[in-house]
Amino acid sequence: MSEFLHAAFDGNLASIERLLADGTASIDERDVNGNSALMMAAAGGWLATVQWLLAVGGASISERKHLGSTALI
Repeated sequence: MSEFLHAAFDGNLASIERLLADGTASIDERDVNGNSALMMAAAGGWLATVQWLLAVGGASISERKHLGSTALI
């Protein structure tokens, strides 16, 4: 798992902001199963991180992973 997706799963908003700001990561980054940062943060239960990714980070609530599920499912 990339540093960016790991930060999302851990709810580490400071790392997420840094990685996006310095261009090291992209909001569109996915793991091998199609999980995005939004999906990782939601799976980890990190509400503030989910809210930030949606409101500021540019994540989309309608994005789907390979099997069709979203961050809500």
